[in-house]
Amino acid sequence: MLKTTFLIAILFGTCFSGKLAAQEVAFSVEVTAAANGQAADGTISVDIQTGRPAFTVYLFDKAPWKGGRQLQKHEKADAGTIIFSELMPGDYYIIVEDKDKNPAARAVYLGIKPD
Repeated sequence: MLKTTFLIAILFGTCFSGKLAAQEVAFSVEVTAAANGQAADGTISVDIQTGRPAFTVYLFDKAPWKGGRQLQKHEKADAGTIIFSELMPGDYYIIVEDKDKNPAARAVYLGIKPD
C-alpha cells in the first residue's frame, strides 16, 4: 500500500506542478535552387513547426563543430517560416534553437536550376 500511495503522490505532484514538459524542436526545409553557379539567388525556407517560442535560426556554411562560419541569423517570436535569401549554390547547415536552447539541426544542399 505504501508504494501505491507514494507513486500516486509523485504523479499528482508532477501533473499539478505547473511545469510543461520540454517540446522537441521540429522544422522542415524547402530549397529554391540558384539560377547558375555564379548566381547568389538561391533561397532556403525554414518552417518551424514545434518547440517553445521564441526561436533563433542560424545558417552556417558547414557544421559549426567542423569549423563552420555563421552566415546569417534570424529571430522569430513564434513558429512559422524564415527565409534565407541571396545564397550561392553549395552546402549549408541550419540550427534552430527554441527559448530553452533546445536545438535541432540539418544539413542542406542548395543546387543549380536545370537548363
